[in-house]
Amino acid sequence: MNREKMPSIRDRYTTLSDEETKLIMMEINKDFPNSGIREMIAHLKRLEPPIILQRNRCQKLLAEIDPVGAAQRWAQVIKRRQYSVPSPNSLWHIDSNHALVRWGYVVFGQIDGFSRLVSQLNLSTDNKASSALFTFIKSVQDFGVPSRVRLDKGKEFNHVEHMMEVFNGERRGSCIRGRSVHNQRIERLWRDVYWKVLHKYYVIFYHMEDHNILDILNPIHMFSLQYVFSPRIQNALKNWQFAHNNHPVRTEKNNSPLQLWYQGSLKCYHQNSTAMNNLFRRDINEVNITVEEILDSYNLVEPDDIKVVVPRYVAPLTPTQLSNLHQQINASAQSDGIDIYGNVVRYIEACCSM
Repeated sequence: MNREKMPSIRDRYTTLSDEETKLIMMEINKDFPNSGIREMIAHLKRLEPPIILQRNRCQKLLAEIDPVGAAQRWAQVIKRRQYSVPSPNSLWHIDSNHALVRWGYVVFGQIDGFSRLVSQLNLSTDNKASSALFTFIKSVQDFGVPSRVRLDKGKEFNHVEHMMEVFNGERRGSCIRGRSVHNQRIERLWRDVYWKVLHKYYVIFYHMEDHNILDILNPIHMFSLQYVFSPRIQNALKNWQFAHNNHPVRTEKNNSPLQLWYQGSLKCYHQNSTAMNNLFRRDINEVNITVEEILDSYNLVEPDDIKVVVPRYVAPLTPTQLSNLHQQINASAQSDGIDIYGNVVRYIEACCSM
């Protein structure tokens, strides 16, 4: 290979001016407030075309556009407890987040203990055991069957526990259940997800209530809210998950969680462990068949003692009216969502008054 024809590292960095770069970073910071240097770099790389920015330049510009956030991040540095598991997929941490439950939202999340890889962040408008199970199945199809999972004592994870016993066998400790405060990886994840994704919507929704735009006791208002904001929140979670999985981890020689997961898996390939056997020596088709058999034969009855029950809101519209709503109002149009929410409310109220 002719090295003279290879682009240098410096050639890959953006040629945009500081002012142009700051405008782009400000837009990212609106969607993902409180993002640090490493996550901002990851978000910039996700753009089309990607923007490659030097770390010291990103630090300088981030301090200029968000000086308060930069100061707060330094003030919140904490000493971490030692955490150790033998390999990827040895232990997944699974939990649900109820920061937006007042408005009918629950977020199901899963993170690999070894690599910090976030396998799923899924927004749901209920807190059902079946929703937790389907989120878990998606992670299994993407990253394999873990050896163990750590759960809290919530009944919404009963179906996940049953599926783990089917995959790995009973009475081997495939599910570790205890208080969520001891679920170290997921509790740190929720802190980041709240401040960098959910807090924005928490503020917006309370603002709407304070200005009598939203009444949480009005089913039309609640359906309209979820109709407009559900895709926005899910998309924000997806984008943040991508940035998190690709951001360099300082304490891991600047490898990203995704790199740590792949490198750790290849390094532990020859281990005769449940995690590695499931990942490398278990046919994915067998996994999918097992999932289908469980869903067909196992009656997904919801436990009747789930502590947090989230009501479902159904549109009081005919199929034709609902179809017209999709055609007339673009719920994903560029805006903060409040104006579109108002349009949806007025459309539904007009339909109901006919």
